[in-house]
Amino acid sequence: MKRSPRLLLALSILLIGSGTLRLSGGIQIPAVLADEAETCVDTTPEVLAALNDRSDRLDQREDILNTRAREIAEEEEALTAYIAEMEATKASLEDMLNLADNAVENDLARLTEVYQNMKPRDATALFTAMDPDFAAGFLARMRPDAAAAIMSGLSPETAYTISAVLAGRFTNVTVDEALTRP
Repeated sequence: MKRSPRLLLALSILLIGSGTLRLSGGIQIPAVLADEAETCVDTTPEVLAALNDRSDRLDQREDILNTRAREIAEEEEALTAYIAEMEATKASLEDMLNLADNAVENDLARLTEVYQNMKPRDATALFTAMDPDFAAGFLARMRPDAAAAIMSGLSPETAYTISAVLAGRFTNVTVDEALTRP
């Protein structure tokens, strides 16, 4: 095995340098660097205490935020349940209103049929006693021949009043009202 002269030279220089350093008392740290090292060592506990204090404060804030997040989630869940309950109540009320509307409509249809099937003289006596708006509502639902027989038996003033109500029922109605009227 052949050794390279450069390698031997490099090793020799390193060994001589190492021996010289040992004999001279080692490497001396300049005074400025030594003072800074002492300052760093002196302030390290203060920095660590400050960092620990900040870490504790951040942990407390995190706990507060987590608590608030849980409270918000609970409130959101409660609101969602309340909204669902209100929607169910609304649906129930709409069902009841539809039922009531159907019952009213059935009652009006039945009563209109009763008035149509009465003798015109007897129905005229009833319609004379009725409020003109109320009477006009029934007459509008009746077959034209039955309504005519009743109207012919009314006094001219009463027949005129009911006719005016019938003619003016939809004059002041808005589009929304007209769409919702039967």
